Amino acid sequence: MSSQYTWNMPSHPNRIEFERAVEECQRVCQFLETAATPVKLGGWDGHGEPRFLPGIISFNGRGNDSAQTFQIRLDGEGPNACDTDSLQYDIAVRCCLLIFKERVSGFTYTGGPDRPAWEYSRALNENALN
Repeated sequence: MSSQYTWNMPSHPNRIEFERAVEECQRVCQFLETAATPVKLGGWDGHGEPRFLPGIISFNGRGNDSAQTFQIRLDGEGPNACDTDSLQYDIAVRCCLLIFKERVSGFTYTGGPDRPAWEYSRALNENALN
């Protein structure tokens, strides 16, 4: 199962679409923190709090469950890649990539695990957002 992801933000993304995607990612990540097997997120370095701001989303796993920072910026500045080492926060990365693909016109991503893992992430998004 691959835990490497890359993505591309369009050159002039719609700010409203981006902000909506950030808000939905935050809701899903909060949902994941209260799941039967909680997904604990940290800041970019695995400590502190994840960032869900109008122009940026940035998080990592927490403590020893951290690898590379997952970060998407409205301005498209990188890095636009992340390897989660298949740690617990991988599910949060997949959920957010699906949200951005659905909400931000022109946003694309590649990589990640097999189809069932993506379907599971899609179902988590539906449960968290409905």
